[in-house]
Amino acid sequence: GALWSVVQLLITQYYSDPQYRPVRVLAEAARGGPTLLMLRGLVTAAEGAAVQLAWVALVLAAAWRAGASTGLVGGGVFGLAVGGGGMLGSGAYAAAMDQLGSVADVATGIIEMTVAAERPDVHARVRSLDAVGATTRSFAKTLVTISGSLAAVLAMAAVWGARPGAEAAAGAAQAGAGSGAFVAAGGVAGLLVVTLFVWLVLRHVVASSRQLVNDLRNQLGLSEPPASTTDALAAGHGEGGPTRQLACLESCSRMALRGVLPPLAAGLGVPLFVLAVLRLVASSDNVDASTGAVVALLLVAAAVAAIASLLANTAATAWDNAKKYIETGAHGGRFLPVEQVGATVPARRNAPTDNPTYVAAVIGDTIGDPLKGAIAPAAQALIVTLAALALVFLPLLD
Repeated sequence: GALWSVVQLLITQYYSDPQYRPVRVLAEAARGGPTLLMLRGLVTAAEGAAVQLAWVALVLAAAWRAGASTGLVGGGVFGLAVGGGGMLGSGAYAAAMDQLGSVADVATGIIEMTVAAERPDVHARVRSLDAVGATTRSFAKTLVTISGSLAAVLAMAAVWGARPGAEAAAGAAQAGAGSGAFVAAGGVAGLLVVTLFVWLVLRHVVASSRQLVNDLRNQLGLSEPPASTTDALAAGHGEGGPTRQLACLESCSRMALRGVLPPLAAGLGVPLFVLAVLRLVASSDNVDASTGAVVALLLVAAAVAAIASLLANTAATAWDNAKKYIETGAHGGRFLPVEQVGATVPARRNAPTDNPTYVAAVIGDTIGDPLKGAIAPAAQALIVTLAALALVFLPLLD
């Protein structure tokens, strides 16, 4: 378990730290525009998630084998439990690093709004610290995702294995065509749970983002989008700036609280509805098939949610740190030189303008923010919820 945590941290660091190939290649892709950046980010996410899952599968197979070799009844599951406990040995470190990432992120925002222009050296240091914080937060999310998935599997295995004569009943149930149909339907329902859950989260993020943009424009007195991020910050720090910021925070909080209910209803409602239906139709000859269907639903939902969380987290962190890498001066840095501005933007001849490469990276980071800030944590919460559902409600099918 401890070895798993160390290697998992190294994998996460490789796919999210600006000093390694994936993020630098992603920053290079930004030179071709936001479309190429997005496609390259998806490639990085798929590659990183595949490597992470392959390592986890190897560790879990070794833990199962070690447990089964003891000769104990349920030794394989016991080995998984011990391995999972070892994984959580780095939980305190991951929690501390997650807090470091949050503190570094807030500190970067404060510096950018205060002394960044006068003290670029301070801005550069805190920006590098923010990139490290993004990596550590990514590792914390990965740890929660994988450990939560393992907990869901162990909970279902514990409930299923505790049933009297479970192995014999399962073998008899699997022999019938009806059992296969029940299990297949449960697996499809598990896909539906995650798909509906992610759709509701993204739908609310998009709607809330649009509403927030409109609110900000009204608060800042802007009828049109600002010419640059610098102009937006200047408007926000003008007269009434703190009041506008508090109003923005209140709007965000209200929208976030309202957005919790629909995904929660989907994540809890669909599994409970399926369980209730199966409980009504279950009889002495198909009760094991009904339980197998619910287990299939929960397992498929947990697996798909874990993959969604890993993909979203890996892509978003890579996009975030690619933007930070460009801000350090790579590929032209954040602003075009003044001598280039006259040829490209005559109206702003005496001021620098945003580098198109940096703008593409900002677009990638903006798209990645709801992925790592909404989809990944929400999927992790869904995984933990599914484990609780298995423990509480599966015995009702007996």
